[in-house]
Amino acid sequence: MTFQSVRGNVQTRLQKLDRGEYSALILAAAGLKRLGLSERISRYFTTEEIIPCAGQGILALQGRADMDCAVFRGYVNEESECIVKCERSFIRGVGGECSSPVAAFAQIMQGELTLRGMYSAGTGEDGYVTGVMTGSVDEPEKLGEKLACELMRNFKERFRK
Repeated sequence: MTFQSVRGNVQTRLQKLDRGEYSALILAAAGLKRLGLSERISRYFTTEEIIPCAGQGILALQGRADMDCAVFRGYVNEESECIVKCERSFIRGVGGECSSPVAAFAQIMQGELTLRGMYSAGTGEDGYVTGVMTGSVDEPEKLGEKLACELMRNFKERFRK
């Protein structure tokens, strides 16, 4: 199996697929749906197969420093806030930035917070590790930090010998 980069807008990429230049493409379903191309979606990946970037699907509300932001209080979702705190804590814990090869996906199930994470120190060519950890919804940052430490330790043991 060979992986290679594909460039161009969505329609150009799909044309390359149709011409046989690629056996398959991985594209964002949301983008295909927005373009009215839902029929081109043949498979959805689960978060166990591909862990998304931290904060995906979280709506952020922001106001100017001189603005009364009280109007936003009615839009705050405590579950989303817990999830994003956990995911961001993991990303901070592994030293991740916007372009870092790391991922985090947290969710609350049956009153417990579960975090799935992926860590790689570089481009991915040097390998990666994944892990899952469950903790308290009352301590989302602690769970993120704990999984970050575990994955960095696992990475060093596995790839930095």
